[in-house]
Amino acid sequence: MKTLRKIAAILVMILAVVGVLICVVGLVGAWAANKPVTDAVTGVLGTADDYLGLADQATQTASATVSDVTQQLDDLGQAATSLSEDQKAQIDARVEEITQPIARVSTLAATASQGLTSLDSTLNSLGRIPGLRIPQPQADLAGIGARLDAVSAKLDALHTTVNSATLDGQRVLGATTALSAELQGVQTELTQWSSGIGQRQAAIQSVGSRAPGLIDLVSVFATLFALLFGAGQVSLFIHALQWFGKP
Repeated sequence: MKTLRKIAAILVMILAVVGVLICVVGLVGAWAANKPVTDAVTGVLGTADDYLGLADQATQTASATVSDVTQQLDDLGQAATSLSEDQKAQIDARVEEITQPIARVSTLAATASQGLTSLDSTLNSLGRIPGLRIPQPQADLAGIGARLDAVSAKLDALHTTVNSATLDGQRVLGATTALSAELQGVQTELTQWSSGIGQRQAAIQSVGSRAPGLIDLVSVFATLFALLFGAGQVSLFIHALQWFGKP
């Protein structure tokens, strides 16, 4: 019985020593990782803020382009009602003038949508750090895709109307009005994007200012836990040593 007690005491002392070593590693790791984690988090947030700034500029550029094209369409529709068959080439040229800007808007919106979706995925991974919560975007990033598809369809319909055998001013007016309405929907989406991007930037800047303190707090809690656990291991070792020394 005495031999079994001593063997048990030795095993407990070994486990206690291992526990103390784990605590030491935890203490060192909590603060050794503090600065790299802080730098990584603030770096990601800074990059996200910069990207959102660029995305906002692109969104505003696209919105301004849509506004200009809408005005051109309104002018074109009004002009078409009073143009003769001989002036069909002039109408066709004006339709071609708006095709390229609409293509640029589609490219800008698609690129921004993909980039913002990837950015959200990266930012969501930071939510594992306690206290780092970045709100989800309010704008529907996928919704503008359907809008742009509708714009493309309406633009094709306008081309078909203008290139028909007989120039019908009222049909051209109807086609430009339908396309203008779709573009106004796109502009509404872009306005919501711009608002959502601004909210995200404000949230990211707020989180970025709090991130170093929150990471330090996590390190402090890890230190306290390691110290308490280590104290328990030392106490266990002392008790095991006393069991071993008993006659």
